[in-house]
Amino acid sequence: MAEISWAEIALAELPTTVVTFHPSRATITRDIPITVQPGPNAITIIHGLDPNVDVDIDSIRIEGSGLATVTDIQTEFVERRDPHSSDSDSDSEDSSSDDDFPDDNDDNETVKSPDLEFARFKVASAEEEYVRAQCAQEMAAAVINFLDRRSTNLRVGWHMLDVGKFDDYVRKTHMVGQVVVHLHLEGQAGVVTPGSSRRSSICEKLRVKEDEETKEVVLRLSYVVPGSWWTPRYYLSINTPLSSAKMVYRAQFSNYSSENWRDAKVTLSTLQGLFSGLGERIPSLQTWNLVVDSTDKGSKVQPSGQVTGGLFGGGVSLQSAPASTEPPAVAASDYGFTTTYELPGRRTLTPSSVARRHVLVELGLNSVSLAYVIVPKHRAAAFLQAEIKNTSSVRILRGKVGMTIDGTFLGTAQVPSCMPNESFTLSLGVDPSIQVTYGKPIVRPVTGGFFNKEEAAMFRRTCLVKNTRSNAVDVAVMDQVPVSEDKRIGVQILEPKGLNVSGDKVTLPMGKQGKGTAKLGLNGEVKWVMTLEPEKEVRLVLEHEARVPVGSEVSVA
Repeated sequence: MAEISWAEIALAELPTTVVTFHPSRATITRDIPITVQPGPNAITIIHGLDPNVDVDIDSIRIEGSGLATVTDIQTEFVERRDPHSSDSDSDSEDSSSDDDFPDDNDDNETVKSPDLEFARFKVASAEEEYVRAQCAQEMAAAVINFLDRRSTNLRVGWHMLDVGKFDDYVRKTHMVGQVVVHLHLEGQAGVVTPGSSRRSSICEKLRVKEDEETKEVVLRLSYVVPGSWWTPRYYLSINTPLSSAKMVYRAQFSNYSSENWRDAKVTLSTLQGLFSGLGERIPSLQTWNLVVDSTDKGSKVQPSGQVTGGLFGGGVSLQSAPASTEPPAVAASDYGFTTTYELPGRRTLTPSSVARRHVLVELGLNSVSLAYVIVPKHRAAAFLQAEIKNTSSVRILRGKVGMTIDGTFLGTAQVPSCMPNESFTLSLGVDPSIQVTYGKPIVRPVTGGFFNKEEAAMFRRTCLVKNTRSNAVDVAVMDQVPVSEDKRIGVQILEPKGLNVSGDKVTLPMGKQGKGTAKLGLNGEVKWVMTLEPEKEVRLVLEHEARVPVGSEVSVA
C-alpha cells in the first residue's frame, strides 16, 4: 500500500467564501486550496469549527472541483491541541530521526549561517505564537458569547444560577470539530480510515486523476452553525391624508458562534413564513346556541352565575354567552419558494451578541385604510385597525415593525406575512377619542303565546358610539343573537328590521350622523358598518325575541 501524504490545515486560515443566514442558523462555505501529492492523501482541518456544529447530521459537506471528486468524509470532536506541544513533539521526533540516520557524506554537508538559523527560529516562534493566539481567541470568544447570552436572561436570585451548566459549556469549548478528508489516486485500492471518532465517523474519499506530478485542487467546505440567524425588521410610516405608507425593510443578523468570518459574501435566505396575532388582538364572536332540556328542572342544580326568575314564566334559565376562544398564537404559512437577499460587498463578521442591521429595500405602499372595530359584548372600546395592501413586488415576512402615524411614533407591533397584491391588517390599539357605551340588557316577557303553549321574551341591548374627532371615521360594530339548534326554539330579530336570514342587509337611517348598513352574518352575527361624522354619535339597537315550549329549560351550549 502506498504511503499516505498527510497535511493539516487550520480552519482560521481558510477564506470564508459565503455566509448564508437562515432564520435559526447559518451555513458557512469556505474554500480549501491544497496541493495533492502523487498517491493517497489525507487532509485534516483543525482548530476552529464551532463546538455547536452537530457532526451527527449531514451538516458538514465537502465538495471537490477540477481534478477532485469527493465521495465521503470523516468528522469528529477532538480536544483542542496546544500547537506548542505538538510542534515540540514533532521537532524532537525529527531531531531523533536525524540522529538515528546520520549523513556520513561530509562533503554534502552545508555550512549553515548562525544568522539564518536565528531568523528561522524567530519565524517558527512567531508562527507558533500566532496559532496559539488563534486558539485562545476562539475559546475566549465562545466563553464571552455564552456570558453575553446568559446576562440577558439573568434573574435576581441565587436559584437562577446554574454553575454546572456553565462548567459544561466551558468544557465544551475545549472541544472542536475536526474534518478529515481522504484523497487517493484513481485506480488505487483501498483507503486508510483513521481511528474511531468521538461522536460520528464517516470515511470520506476524494478521487484524483492519476498523475506523476502534484496537482493544485480546491475543495469547498460547508457546514451549518446553529444559533446564528437573521430576522426582518420594519419601519412603517403611515400618512393618513394621502392614505399611503412607506415601509423600510431591514435585515437584522448576528454571528453568535465562536468563529471569525472574514471577507465573506453575506446572503440572507427565507424559509417558510410564519405569522401570529398581534399583542392586542380584536375579539371574535362564537356561535351562541340555545338547547331545550326536557328533564325535570326541579332536580337540576343551577350553575353559578346563572340568571333565573320570570324571564319565561319562571321556567327558563339564561346563561351568559361563552367567551370567545382566542385563535392560535402562531400559525404556519408556506408560500412555496425561498427568497434570498445578497448584501453588497464583502463583510467580516466577528462573534458578537449585538445584531447588525442592513436596509434591504424601501417600499412604497399606496393603499392604506384606517377603520375602527368595536365588539362591545367583550369590551366597550374602539380598536383602530389599519388595512394595508402590499402594492410592491416584495414579499413581506413576519417580523417586528415600528409604527408611525402622521409623524407620531406609536410603538412596535408584529406584521404578518403578506404576498404582493395582498393585504394585511395591523391593530393599532384602542383609541379613546371614539367613545363606546354598552348598555345592560333589557328583558321583558311577551304575552300571546298561551294558546300556542309557548313562553316568549324580548331581549334588547343598545350600543352608543360617539366620534369626538374632528374628521369622519369608519366604524364596524359587531354583536350577535343566539342561534337555535332545536326547531322548538324560535329566535327572531326585531331590530334592525329586515334581518331574517343570513346575508340580509339593510340601510341604517342615520341622517346627519353619517351613513351605514347592518348585515346578518353566519352564526347570528350582526354587523353594523358605517361612516360616523365628526362630533356625532349614533345609537345602535339590537332586539330579538325568543320563544320556547312551556315548562322547558333553556341553556346555552
